[in-house]
Amino acid sequence: TQELLRIDKIVDKKEYVRATADLKELLNKYPNDSARIYYSLGRVSSLSAQELKDTDAIKKRLFDAKVFYENVLRSASPSDDPGLVSSTYFALGRIFEFYDQKDYAIKIYETAIKIGRVEGGAHDQAVDARRKLIEKKN
Repeated sequence: TQELLRIDKIVDKKEYVRATADLKELLNKYPNDSARIYYSLGRVSSLSAQELKDTDAIKKRLFDAKVFYENVLRSASPSDDPGLVSSTYFALGRIFEFYDQKDYAIKIYETAIKIGRVEGGAHDQAVDARRKLIEKKN
């Protein structure tokens, strides 16, 4: 946790390359905490994509983020850390929205919603995002 907080400060400075390198080191050092580290890697990839102008580069970063978030879901169980799982589903939904896969994004948001209102989760954000997508469809 201390290391992740230190890296969050690096992310706040938008030093994404350094943050990614540090997180990958943490992944090797603390394999039992891989879910949180993968989430942070996904977050850094997503944030760094927002800084880019080139569409292909953005898609590459978001693909990397998607893979990291999928690794969160492989390594964490909802009973272990429901907030992390909920936030991961929400982040994945956002990526699928970007890729214009709105029906799939809705399903992913619904999965986050089913987890419920948990500490550190993204229930309310998922409800709002799902609602907006459904309104756009109608």
